[in-house]
Amino acid sequence: CCCWKCSLSAFRSLSACVLVNTEHTIVENPVTFHCGRCNTVWADSRGICGEATSVNSLICLEVTQDVTINSEREWSLDGLFSACVYNTLQCAGCLCLMGVILYSTPQHLSALRNLFLLKKDEMYCYIFSTGQMVKASTLNFSVAPLGERVSEVRRQLFFFFTLHVNTLLLTIFPPIVVKPRFVSSHECYIELMPFQ
Repeated sequence: CCCWKCSLSAFRSLSACVLVNTEHTIVENPVTFHCGRCNTVWADSRGICGEATSVNSLICLEVTQDVTINSEREWSLDGLFSACVYNTLQCAGCLCLMGVILYSTPQHLSALRNLFLLKKDEMYCYIFSTGQMVKASTLNFSVAPLGERVSEVRRQLFFFFTLHVNTLLLTIFPPIVVKPRFVSSHECYIELMPFQ
């Protein structure tokens, strides 16, 4: 669905993907992702929006023209993509299978539908800042869960809203102050209190 890709794109722009290798040193973007067999470029860090550890794959919004989408849809009854309908992705350089695009999935994989999933163990990464080529499996492309970020943004928006309402009310009714009351992480109400 286009809306899903748009929301992922917006999420990606909010949080630049930071790569952390197994020795815990931070590596900055940009990075290109290459075939482990023929060195063909499959994607770059602008198109990466995270990692699906359950299927050992990078999640990409876009890939290069050197990635071929096989036209025949396939389905599986077992393995990582059990009960899924998908198209396989193939390297244009050496014709190796290097990932999938999922179309129909069980609920636990539904967030990965219509995205490019590239196998981490089939690729290398060229890190421009260090000039190194490293195995993608040695890097962590995880990003903070979206729910945590949404909660933080919600708190900040509510704070600014409360500040704005207080300023507005003080100009109209000087003795009144707005006090937020959180019922849960999803609900809150505003209480008008006399200024003290």
